[in-house]
Amino acid sequence: MIIAKRSYSHYMVHEPNTWKPVTRSGAPKTATYVCPDGHDELLDNHTIDGSGAVSPSVVCKGYPAGFRAESAPAEPCSFHDHLKLEGWQPLWSKQMSHAALRYSLVG
Repeated sequence: MIIAKRSYSHYMVHEPNTWKPVTRSGAPKTATYVCPDGHDELLDNHTIDGSGAVSPSVVCKGYPAGFRAESAPAEPCSFHDHLKLEGWQPLWSKQMSHAALRYSLVG
């Protein structure tokens, strides 16, 4: 099992073996993950449990980081492993809405 660290980068592309939450309708239900070879994966066909364990296992499709299937050709990649997202929290919606409220009051 691979343990992926959370990326706090403000850029679309983040470091290999890191993840970022993806917001949809105000609450992240999934994440993006960059495999050790630098390919970007959207984990939208996976389930992420409360501890951050992703199922089923992640098979890299080989898209360059920061691009989607429609805009960039796939590159060969052999990454296929079980993944756990370090720091994943299942109740993102409350935390994110509180953070957004604090930012709007300060900024």
